[in-house]
Amino acid sequence: MNNSGIREIELKDMPENTVALSSKETHNILKECFDTETINNKVSYKILFLNSDRKVIGILDTSELENTSQIMLAHNSLNNDLKPTRLCYQVTKTIKQAGDLVGLKLIDHIILNSSESYYSFADEMKL
Repeated sequence: MNNSGIREIELKDMPENTVALSSKETHNILKECFDTETINNKVSYKILFLNSDRKVIGILDTSELENTSQIMLAHNSLNNDLKPTRLCYQVTKTIKQAGDLVGLKLIDHIILNSSESYYSFADEMKL
């Protein structure tokens, strides 16, 4: 739980040297993440997060997202400038398109800084 009482979904941690270089290695990693009691009668998706060397950073169990239909994206501004950059717009567009493909509607992208100020793509009609 964070300070506002909202549960944060966490990635399953993986041992330091876990890599997914082949489908066989990936299968071996994933089979440990599925419940053997329900694997044959309940669909569950897992998302592996990898670095550029295909080291597994963590695994997200999407069953925790079962009732999710909308998402919001947020990031902090390093220099307190809330004006979106070209990259901000590109990331927003890409996340929106990806969400549309899997039935998750992007309803906002918020940029925040250390003050009470923020920028909302939704408020500015930039979604």
